[in-house]
Amino acid sequence: MCAQLLLKQEFPAIEGLQSTLRQQTRLQQTRLQPLPKNSLQIVFINDNHWIATSTVNCPSEVDILVYDSVYCKVSDKILLAELLYTNRPEFTIGLANVSKQLGSSDCGLFSVAYITDIAFGLDPSHHVYQQSDMRDHFLKCLEQKKMEPFPVVKNRTLRNKYSPIVIVAVLTIMELKWLAVMDHVENGFI
Repeated sequence: MCAQLLLKQEFPAIEGLQSTLRQQTRLQQTRLQPLPKNSLQIVFINDNHWIATSTVNCPSEVDILVYDSVYCKVSDKILLAELLYTNRPEFTIGLANVSKQLGSSDCGLFSVAYITDIAFGLDPSHHVYQQSDMRDHFLKCLEQKKMEPFPVVKNRTLRNKYSPIVIVAVLTIMELKWLAVMDHVENGFI
C-alpha cells in the first residue's frame, strides 16, 4: 500500500510497513518477515479484508495488537499468526477496542487510519473517524506524498483498550491448508 511507503519515509524508525504483496494467500508459502518490537503492518486476511497490526507500545502481556474495523473470526486470527510468522511456538494477540466501520468496503481506509495514528503517536482506540471524509483525506495525502492523521468526529474514553488476549499456536503450512479447506467446506464452496 502506498500509505505504508509514505509512513516509512516519514517515520524511518518504525519497522514493518512491508509491502502487502509479500503476504501469502491461504495456499501459498510466502510469509511476511517477523515483526520486531517497533512495527506497524497492514495485513490482508481472508481474501477480502484489511486489518492493521502493531507492536508499537504494546502492553507487556501482548506481543501484537490487532486493529480491526469489523470483527473477524478466530480462524482469521490463526491465519494472521501464520502471516506474521514468529519463531516461537505461540504468541499473544490483543484485539484493540477501536471504532468500527459502517458498511463493508472501508476496511483498508480504517487500517491506514489506524497505522497513521500510531505512527504519529496517537491512539486509534480513542478515535471515531469521520468515515465520509476518509477517502478524500487519503487522496489528499497521496497527492501531497505525506500522510496526516485522519479526520476524527469525536474522541472516545475507554475502560479497556484491548479485548481478551488470544493465544495462537503458529501452524505449519499443511495445517493452514487444512484450515483453508475446512473453511471452504463450512461456507459451502466445496
